[in-house]
Amino acid sequence: MLADLVAEGKLSLEELITSSLPLEEINEAMHQLEHGTEIRQVIVP
Repeated sequence: MLADLVAEGKLSLEELITSSLPLEEINEAMHQLEHGTEIRQVIVP
């Protein structure tokens, strides 16, 4: 259902992502999640 909403343009995933970090910064990403400074992150290769 969610994939259909995204495909139809009714749901924007960009608005749900708080930050994107490279894989090399995975430890920093986990630190941010643990301390509540970020909510939803995307880790990119």
